[in-house]
Formats: sequence, structure tokens, C-alpha cells
Amino acid sequence: MEQQFGFKELYSVFLKTTCSMEINGKLYEPGETFAAFDKIQLANFNEVRDMVAATGGYDNRAHVIWDDTKGVNLTFKQGIFSKSQLALLTNGRLKNLEENPLAIPIREETESDGEGFISLSKVPIIDNQRKIFVYGRYNLDKTSYEQIDEQTLQINDAYKDVYVDYNYVYSKATAELVIGQHGVESWVTLEGKTRFKDDITGKVKTGLICIPKMRITSDLVMTLGDGVTPVMGTFTATAVPTGKKGTKKVMEIFFLDDDIDSDIM
Repeated sequence: MEQQFGFKELYSVFLKTTCSMEINGKLYEPGETFAAFDKIQLANFNEVRDMVAATGGYDNRAHVIWDDTKGVNLTFKQGIFSKSQLALLTNGRLKNLEENPLAIPIREETESDGEGFISLSKVPIIDNQRKIFVYGRYNLDKTSYEQIDEQTLQINDAYKDVYVDYNYVYSKATAELVIGQHGVESWVTLEGKTRFKDDITGKVKTGLICIPKMRITSDLVMTLGDGVTPVMGTFTATAVPTGKKGTKKVMEIFFLDDDIDSDIM
């Protein structure tokens, strides 16, 4: 059984560690914030409940019903994010590439000169996996060439508009996000704020949301196209109960009597 409810927006969202852990190469202490979001555009909370009934007798009617909350599935969406937040959204592992240069693909649009020479803007990588390909710009026919030096080619046609496909080396500092190697593998906590309007006074007040035990379960979900945010990252997680029988909790929502952040938002 699933009960769905939602808030329009969360802000000042903090994800914190529950124990000493390493996340993307950095060591965090228990209770330390490892990811913070100024604003999350949408947050949905789906409560997963397990309802079991003891039945019997006439009509096999229910005599005793046990109703238990198994957890809460959470979905957050954010349009603009840093590379560390993207690692969190995908639950991937972020690495810094210090020694390994990166091969960058490029399609260069250019024209041969009067003698058929083509000058490239970068130095191509040429090996068993990477070569240079020249195509006519209008019909995309593959054009043969002779490589004169590192950045110069020659074709048989003068003043021909062409595309040149090749790879070049990028040797500056690079960060790599590896999907499939989980960056956060332990339980975490979530603390965030929202706003609600008092039913009687109409006054806007602050709501505080606390989730004491949560695991990140993200897959990579992005949307591209007309009428949507150019890049929309989806961050999913599952919260589970904490505490003993009769006092257990999955999530707490505190309704404050003021808008405590009215001066900053």
C-alpha cells in the first residue's frame, strides 16, 4: 500500500553522514554535511505501508488489522547542479584524473585552400582506436587525404568545404564521474526546510523535515527537449524506520510558528 503526498519546494537541504565514511575520495566525520542544496524544485514522498488482516469465520471477514510503515520512497529534482551534486544524483563515484590525459572528440568545419591543404586547430590523436576522417560538408562523402604534418592535411580538391572528425588531447585537470561505482554506500540523514501557509491566518511559516536513516538509490535520469529544463537531474532515495516498536519513525515534519528565513529568501 502506498500513500503519496508532496511539498512544492524544499530549500536548505543538507545530507549528512551517519558514520565515518569516504565519499568521492574525501573522508567525512559522523554528522558532517557531504552535500547541500540551496533549493530543490520538487520533492515527492511516497509512504510504503504494509497492511495485514487476520480473517476468518463468516464471509472471511477481517478481525484484526496490522498497519505498519515499511519506509518512504523519495524523489528530488534539480535543474542546475555542480559536478559533485551530479555524482550524488547518479550515486556515481567522482574521480580526479591527474595523470591520464583525456581524448576529446571534435568535428571541425573548415575549407581547403587553393592547393587542397587543410589546417587543423588541434593536434590529432592517431592510434589503433582513433583516426582522422574527412567528409564533404554537403553530401558527407568520405574524402581521401594525405597527412603532411601533425596539423596539416591535403586533399585533391581546392576550396572544398569539409568536416574533419578526430580526437585531440586535453591535459588540464579533469574530473571523471563513473556510473556504476556507488559513491555513497552507507546510511545518511537528510535535513531540509519547506514553507506552508497557516489555514486560519494565511501566514507563511517554515516547515522542518528530518529523515534520520536514508539510503541513496539513484539511477541516472535526465530529460532533454522542448518545454523542459535543459538538464533535469533526479535524485532518489529510500528512508527506513528507526527506533523501537511503538516509537519508530521514518520521517519527522516540524511545523514552526514563523517563517524563520524570511530575511534571506
